[in-house]
Amino acid sequence: MTNIAYAHAFIIFLLLLQPRRTFVERIFARHMVSASAAVEQRQIEVWLIDDNQEYTTVVAEAINLSSGAVCTATYSRCEPAFEALRKGTPAPNVLLLDIGLPGIGGIQAIETFKEFSPSMQIIMLTVYDMDEKVSSAVQRGASGYLLKTSDIDGILRAVHSTVQGGMPLDPMVTRNLIQSIQVPRPREGNTYGLTDRELQILRYLVEGYSFQEIANRMFISVWTVNTHVNRINEKLDVHSRSVAVVKALKEGLI
Repeated sequence: MTNIAYAHAFIIFLLLLQPRRTFVERIFARHMVSASAAVEQRQIEVWLIDDNQEYTTVVAEAINLSSGAVCTATYSRCEPAFEALRKGTPAPNVLLLDIGLPGIGGIQAIETFKEFSPSMQIIMLTVYDMDEKVSSAVQRGASGYLLKTSDIDGILRAVHSTVQGGMPLDPMVTRNLIQSIQVPRPREGNTYGLTDRELQILRYLVEGYSFQEIANRMFISVWTVNTHVNRINEKLDVHSRSVAVVKALKEGLI
């Protein structure tokens, strides 16, 4: 075969190959789009309700610039958020909720938000470390409690921690909460049948560790941690880990 024939054959080969390359590229591009969409779907969706517009803007922008979370809505009152949920707007994974809002207050709104989405994690925000309000918020279903003086990194850590099973509490809030509700330890044997391992997990929950962090510390799986927490809730006759923590502190179980 002459050089011209070789060249001609090679050109024909490239022409025949081109549609296949285009098809492969289309499949690859489609896969990349799907993968990107999957990553976006795994992002933590956050709502922020606070009547301080400057604070709201700063925190929302920080969340959107972070990795793994996106602030999909901000409100200055609870009522518009309720209306959005009634109209079918998907509930967020995490709600950052100011405690001192005009109209319906943050603590009063917790149960309503939980009715819309029981799995919604609610982190209370406040400028005060008020013991009675912390306890009330947690008992109503709040997953965490942060002072507004917390830095942005602390807020972002709290957002990620709460969806992983953690109960983020500002250190000052935790200290004051324990001091305000701690009572003498119960008589020996009055521990609701909790095992040593369950009591240890309960201690970690009080300290704000996520399920993953507890699993790492105890060399067990996250699934096992979740199973233990469910048993703890059943034995303490509570509906959430946050209420379990408050009950454990009030009754001196840990």
